[in-house]
Amino acid sequence: MIPRGSTKVVKKTVIPQELLDIYKADPILDKWGSNFRENLLNKYFSKETARPLNYLNNIPLYKDPVIILIAAGPSLDKNIKLLKNRQNNCIIICVDVVLFKLIENGIKPDFVVNVDPSYVIKRFWKNIDTSDLTLVCPTTSSPEMIGDWRGNMIFFNQKDRKGEPKGIFLNKLTKSIAGFGYLDNNYFVGATAYLFGLLLKPKIIILMGYDFGFSNNKSYCNGFLELKYLGDVEKIKEMKVAEVKKEIKVKLSTGDYIYTTHVLKGYKNALLNLIKKNNIKTINATEGGILLEIPQNNLSNIMEKECVSPIDKIDIFNTKPKKRKRRKKK
Repeated sequence: MIPRGSTKVVKKTVIPQELLDIYKADPILDKWGSNFRENLLNKYFSKETARPLNYLNNIPLYKDPVIILIAAGPSLDKNIKLLKNRQNNCIIICVDVVLFKLIENGIKPDFVVNVDPSYVIKRFWKNIDTSDLTLVCPTTSSPEMIGDWRGNMIFFNQKDRKGEPKGIFLNKLTKSIAGFGYLDNNYFVGATAYLFGLLLKPKIIILMGYDFGFSNNKSYCNGFLELKYLGDVEKIKEMKVAEVKKEIKVKLSTGDYIYTTHVLKGYKNALLNLIKKNNIKTINATEGGILLEIPQNNLSNIMEKECVSPIDKIDIFNTKPKKRKRRKKK
């Protein structure tokens, strides 16, 4: 079955050998290509539980919702419990690696966003029933990860810089399903979650867990490393030691300092650029970290002000398309 609102999926997509030869030296391109081909072969894009990103343009959505975006920074352990009693008053979008943390705290996200093409991602919902959840992921995501997900899925094509190798590759790779819609690739799932949130036309976006820095010698919330390196005790120990690597010292408005790395700072700048480009009020309720350029607020205070009334959550996969306006005859 072809997802409603999509273009027809080509039964057989042949990627030119010369394209594969050009990019075979780049592991990420090879991974994207092999994942995409296997996903087509498995007919994942045309499952009853799948929809293309552009499907959202064809159905009535929320009116100026409050959106809370949740990333996996160390500050998340401080305030995630505050969200439980307000979860019905906002739309919650979390990155894939923090799903376990929300479920542990009795919070059900409305959308879970993925960009990592590795099968390892599925470890972050190990022993979790995903049948009542919605995953938003690229058409280049891991087939094993997609096969493990039991709930609904919204697929998008990734788009990279025009004219750059990755952009050329992705454009040719996903040409057969170009009608699915695109989200820019920023190599940081928290940025992709932000872009997806914009499609829901929110009146405000609230950030949680967007630290981009260290807290108590950690750059991730508790439990992250244990799930990422499931069962590998030595690797977990090794990564915990590596976690304390501090490359950049950032001064806070309080006069205190926080440390970060060049990679984390790059992720922060990618998100900040998106925030500056879009005219959507964004509040940082992370309560820690180095994202200092946008308004800060305590999560409890901002939810008390913004997350006031319950939202009638939409069953996106069973919503009737918008009625098209008829053109007046001249």
